[in-house]
Amino acid sequence: MYDIDFEVLSKASKVYLKIWGDSVDVSAQTKKAQRVTKEWQASLASLGYRTEVKISDIGNEKIDVLSASGNIAYELKVSGKNIDHELFKDIYKIMTYNLHHQRDTITDLVFISEHKAINRMESRLDKKYLKLLKETHRLNVYLFPLFPERAISNLMVYPPDSWGLRGDPYLWLDLLKKLSFKTIPNSAEELIQILNKQINELIGEKMEIGKDYFVEVYNNGGMSGGMISGEFWINKGIPYILSKFESYIKGKNH
Repeated sequence: MYDIDFEVLSKASKVYLKIWGDSVDVSAQTKKAQRVTKEWQASLASLGYRTEVKISDIGNEKIDVLSASGNIAYELKVSGKNIDHELFKDIYKIMTYNLHHQRDTITDLVFISEHKAINRMESRLDKKYLKLLKETHRLNVYLFPLFPERAISNLMVYPPDSWGLRGDPYLWLDLLKKLSFKTIPNSAEELIQILNKQINELIGEKMEIGKDYFVEVYNNGGMSGGMISGEFWINKGIPYILSKFESYIKGKNH
């Protein structure tokens, strides 16, 4: 999870916003979806990502995007329709790929689609099934929404270069997803209120400096697994997001 590149999500979102529309014509939507995927893949190829990676020598199933390290797969479902079918097909693709590449397996699947569809899918997806994939097949599955143009998530594409405790990057991930539904406000004060409210909801209590918090869903092992650092978020995490907000405002005013 530490190596998930949020810029991949940002590029997918930008291409989606540029091309996708409200066309109800199935043929037109199919062509647009193919164009979105192709342009997204092209924008990543120059950064060292592999695209259209065959899962095996049998058949013609391919992975949309594979990280340079080979352990993170990104799959884009442009339309939110039938998202469950596509997700389970992609899980099958990754597991098959791993069977044929046992020395260099994929450990993380990042599934991307329209934010409302991702929200619905997350509420329906069986957490026991995800735990089975993780513990038995060593595969983590992450669902990410395409970011609307002015979503706060756009301020979080590039995470800080260091964390406080092991649970902090998982909180960042969750926060980024939640804030894809919220528009960038007009003032820093409003943004601070939104961030504090969302963080407090995710950790289950009010965050304070000098206090650490254990959140079970963020526990992925290690000495401080699942631990959230109040000091990190108050002194670095939130100020870091605010610095991105200030840059956004300056760019908007020029």
